[in-house]
Amino acid sequence: MNNLISVFMGVSRGFHEASAEKLDVNALIENIADEFELFDSNIQLLLEGEPLIVKAHQLALKRIIHNLLDNAVRYSQQHKVEVCIKSKKRCTHIVIADRGPGLNAAQRKAVFEPFYRIESSRNAETGGLGLGLSIVKQLADAHHYKISLLPRTGGGLYSIISIPYTSVP
Repeated sequence: MNNLISVFMGVSRGFHEASAEKLDVNALIENIADEFELFDSNIQLLLEGEPLIVKAHQLALKRIIHNLLDNAVRYSQQHKVEVCIKSKKRCTHIVIADRGPGLNAAQRKAVFEPFYRIESSRNAETGGLGLGLSIVKQLADAHHYKISLLPRTGGGLYSIISIPYTSVP
């Protein structure tokens, strides 16, 4: 219960205190990946070219990326999780690619519901609280970002955050 309250308080505090600002997305992702490296994860950054600047809410975008990376690392086990940024079609796309078990079409929709978990034992070590992707969806909707979960050829999942250029300074 304390873990649940802590998650809600952290998201709520950051959501109400922050305003949109110019962010170097490459630096933000590198910072988040460094946090994961402290726990010996398999994140591979594929960041190329000039730093990409967007206008976004730093805490909200950081929480979105962190939650998606957390799921990718948890379910990919020993496989690398790749993170890259693409800028095209009037959007900046942050793509997190994993080699986990993937999700079927119904699961890809259901995982955004609060407390929905694929793994039903309620063991926080194997599946968390069932709030991570619900928080991702709510923050993305509030800031006009789009979240897509797509199957990856060869197994796994692409988690894509699309930030429209209307958010770019």
